[in-house]
Amino acid sequence: MTVDAARSPVVVGIGAGGPGGDALDWGAAEAAARGSPLRLVHAVPTRLVVDPWGLAPPGDGPRSAGPLVEAALRRARTVAPDVEVSGHVLLGGPAAVLAQQSRAAALLVLGDGREAGSGGGWPAGVLRARLATRSACPVVVVRTRPPVPEAPTAPRVVVGVDAGRSCVAALGFALGAAAQRGVPLVVVHAWAEDAPADLEGVCAAPAVVEAEARKTLDAVLDRWCPRSPAVPVHRRTVHGTPAAALLAASRGAALVVVGCRGHGPLRTWLSGSVSRAVARSASCPVAVVGADCTVPPGSSTARLPGRRATPGG
Repeated sequence: MTVDAARSPVVVGIGAGGPGGDALDWGAAEAAARGSPLRLVHAVPTRLVVDPWGLAPPGDGPRSAGPLVEAALRRARTVAPDVEVSGHVLLGGPAAVLAQQSRAAALLVLGDGREAGSGGGWPAGVLRARLATRSACPVVVVRTRPPVPEAPTAPRVVVGVDAGRSCVAALGFALGAAAQRGVPLVVVHAWAEDAPADLEGVCAAPAVVEAEARKTLDAVLDRWCPRSPAVPVHRRTVHGTPAAALLAASRGAALVVVGCRGHGPLRTWLSGSVSRAVARSASCPVAVVGADCTVPPGSSTARLPGRRATPGG
């Protein structure tokens, strides 16, 4: 199916606790910046109850969700009055409903509560982890802002990269986000001491490992990052784990972008640990971009050379 880039919506999952909070505000503002429609989605898990006559589905689930979605619509229109906004109550589990919605979306936005579910859904962390690997578009997690703001820092978009191709989609998304916001892009690559290579415990000196990390970062950017005078790119190699490096860089950032790769329970658990840790604890919105995520042609996300673009849907 061909997706019209101008009509690809920003989808926001609306939870049972209220109209969406910071995640809804962020999604509405992002839709306005992109010139995209905003689609608010609340999932009602299907249930069967036993009555004297047999099995029958309860009839008030979707109706009871109506006022919640209406409140979310009012808030979204206040934040972005010029954006086309629609609200939808859909039957199904939150993970399945939102994964299906992502197939035609430009972006899927989640809060730090129980997104899109009206009881009986997945815990927030599990839901985000499942969607990060099942979503056909990038997933942005917007945590509730702390009551006391941090000290102001230079606005920027931060992205974490490694030596593999799994970072290509994340790097492209980050470039587009930085260009859209008119801010620099900070590219972070973490490194740690080399493990001993033989029985005598001999390993490379930290200075050598750090130099290799710089070469790795340069090689990734030279291959995958198109040179754009509109987006200043700052390279940063950091000693430590990838999650710790990105969490430190997230302080005061406009957005942190992290890649997520792999399918299947074991690979998802192993490869998704960085994205889960960053989405759970970062002090700014976090975009989790799967290696297989697709973006409709003509969207604001930058294209990287060598990666085949496939319309979502």
